[in-house]
Amino acid sequence: MKKIFVIALTLVLSLGATAQEKKTTIKAGDLSIGINVNPMSAFGKAKWQPEDGAFSGDYVDGIGKKPAQMYILSKDPVASFKLRYHMTESVALRAQLGITGSVINHKQYVKDDQAVYLNPDSQNQVFDVVTSKLNAGSLGLALEFIKGSGPLKFNASVGLLYAIAGGSMDFSYGNPFNKDWNGNVPTSSAFTQNAGAPADLNDGYPVGKLGVQYARPLKRFNVGYTNAVGLTVDMGIEWFFSGSMSLGAAVTFTPIMVMFQPQTYTTYEGYTNLAVAGGSDEGSVIEFNKLVSPGSTGLLYGTNNFGLRLSLNYYL
Repeated sequence: MKKIFVIALTLVLSLGATAQEKKTTIKAGDLSIGINVNPMSAFGKAKWQPEDGAFSGDYVDGIGKKPAQMYILSKDPVASFKLRYHMTESVALRAQLGITGSVINHKQYVKDDQAVYLNPDSQNQVFDVVTSKLNAGSLGLALEFIKGSGPLKFNASVGLLYAIAGGSMDFSYGNPFNKDWNGNVPTSSAFTQNAGAPADLNDGYPVGKLGVQYARPLKRFNVGYTNAVGLTVDMGIEWFFSGSMSLGAAVTFTPIMVMFQPQTYTTYEGYTNLAVAGGSDEGSVIEFNKLVSPGSTGLLYGTNNFGLRLSLNYYL
């Protein structure tokens, strides 16, 4: 039995050595797929999900208007897929795709205004729903240069990175507007409201103009997608540890990137005491938009947004 084990082990090692010898030289036409991980990008400040108990619109507002939050777009994705086509032994065309996102339905109970109106002792409840849809993605195209013989190779690349990020937040309420139930103000969860909203609202939409004394958001911070394009460079090594697989490590930079943020609005609903077309003489529920941001641009440059890309590659 011992002799058979030694023979089998020798055979496995010899096959591995043979496979290793075959793949230490990259040939024109070789195709490889891989998975990248960049732990340095995980320290970015952008938040793609709200913290527990936080006002639902604050973190979306941060992504939509603050350049410091948008800076995360210039970083290499935390995780991504990679495809390389080797045009020659020393030059390859590389494509990299990374995506992230979330869809969160947050529900919270509030009292049922209609039930309480009919019976003040009623304990009936309805619930409000806040649906947050945030996502981001990046696509990188680069020309990679490879040097070295044997299982360890040096590589460097230069390319373009396109990134996109944004989303929306939608609100639905268990209590509709009704002028007879609760003084024109339906009960809504604290999660859907901002204490400063009425004052902000009246600054842009005076009561005398719309006849609205209270409004609540239907789509808060309707963030148009932020688009960014940048130049990327990286340098690293690749080690072939088997016939068709390799490990890679590279330091990455995005030294310059330009960004474009479109106009963003908040959609409100409110009960107006004014007669409106299609409504009753006593007033109606209306919807209207308020400008949050007129649009902005950004120019990011420097070398402090570096990363460390680790990869596992398989040659087809």
